[in-house]
Amino acid sequence: MKLFLFLSFLFLRIIINAQSCDSSILFKKGAELEYKTYAPKGGLFSKGNFFEITKLTFTVQDVKDSNNVKYSFITKRGINPNDDKLSYEKKYILTCDGSKILIPIDFYSADTIYFSNVYPKVSKDKGIYSATIYKGTCIYNFPTDFEKNKFGITGTNITMNMKIRDYEMAFTQQNGSNGIQKGGPENTGRIVENTFSLDMTVKKYETKGKENISTPAGTYECKKIILTTESEMFGRGINTVSTLYYNTEVGFIKSETIQSKNKSGYTELVRVKK
Repeated sequence: MKLFLFLSFLFLRIIINAQSCDSSILFKKGAELEYKTYAPKGGLFSKGNFFEITKLTFTVQDVKDSNNVKYSFITKRGINPNDDKLSYEKKYILTCDGSKILIPIDFYSADTIYFSNVYPKVSKDKGIYSATIYKGTCIYNFPTDFEKNKFGITGTNITMNMKIRDYEMAFTQQNGSNGIQKGGPENTGRIVENTFSLDMTVKKYETKGKENISTPAGTYECKKIILTTESEMFGRGINTVSTLYYNTEVGFIKSETIQSKNKSGYTELVRVKK
């Protein structure tokens, strides 16, 4: 009798775990999600209007089970919104053990941006504007049930190796200053390439209740997650505060980032195919 009850409990636990994982679109074969990512015109520290830098699509190619863990094989495609012939693909494997879904921190990132998208009116260059390779372990732990489990992050450090191609900037000295920009980058004509590494550390994360978030894909009840990171770029320390809106069925609905008190970009869901 005890053995029967134990096996019944184990069987029930497997069913509950499967249902928890299966409720996520990220674990449904054939499902598709599409996002648009926006950045401010004029650069990282500007307050300009936003423009679309990349369209991201995610397709669930396959889902497999092993030892009560589900594995979702997903293809991520980044597309230049001004020229859909310019695109790239990356492969990811997400896991779900019934209580949490593990998602790499770079999963939703627009890690490749094309030059002709940033300067569509002044350049016919078909190469990249920037490309980022992430190294290190930093993984979101999203609960399948936020009432029972807390959001967390495995690993707090990641290195972003970046390659950027941009118009050469011209500077002049004036009144002992460090230099002021002379003309806009569109007027210099010469494209230069630079590489550098950016070390990012997650300093704090917390869940801040629920909000209904509306995007072109619809309105979703989301958990609001605040993520604070520290990094350094060109000798300048940068604190980034990211607000993530997460729905347990769909995943990310919207994310916004603030750097140096300025909104530096956002990503939002625009299409869902179940």
